Amino acid sequence: MKNYILGIWFINIIMVLLFWTSLPGQSLQFYGEKIEISIQGEQALVTGEYYFRNNTSQSIRRTLYYPFVISQDLPWPDSISVYQVSEKKSLTFRKAKEGILFTLQVPADSTVIYKVTYRQRIPKRKMEYILTTTRRWNEPLSFAEYLIRLPKSFMLQYLSLKPSEIDDVLDSQIYKIQKNDYSPETNLTVQWTRSIK
Repeated sequence: MKNYILGIWFINIIMVLLFWTSLPGQSLQFYGEKIEISIQGEQALVTGEYYFRNNTSQSIRRTLYYPFVISQDLPWPDSISVYQVSEKKSLTFRKAKEGILFTLQVPADSTVIYKVTYRQRIPKRKMEYILTTTRRWNEPLSFAEYLIRLPKSFMLQYLSLKPSEIDDVLDSQIYKIQKNDYSPETNLTVQWTRSIK
């Protein structure tokens, strides 16, 4: 009986240690992101750059879950790539139920940038990108930049975040959103219709 209780106690201590070392913001900090969503007919090309900082004197290796919005109107992406920018290296990933898993490796006292690119069909002219999972890191993003590129053959109907700037570039209209000290409360949703011109 004593061995059983000691075993349970040991497992509980291990669980607490695993939970503590995996708490967001304890040693690995996710502090910024730059996202571009380019609408291309019935597809959206999403490119995200994610900035991570290791505040410790030891290298950190951690598995990251990267979710997608998967629904009847937004099927599983038909192409996905993960890239470590500073090392110029493509990474492997594993599919999960509604996202992918890949390994972050951040050297001691340093910053790394990971880039995720995916293409998703959008037959209903409505795109949603998940922002709210950022709250799991228990601290706001130092900076966030979002850019939505919409062809002029379409007309914007709804954008869940107020643009800081709107530019005309060739055959596209570009909506720029810039945030500092940002804790997202909603996902980034874009909805459009065909232009009446």
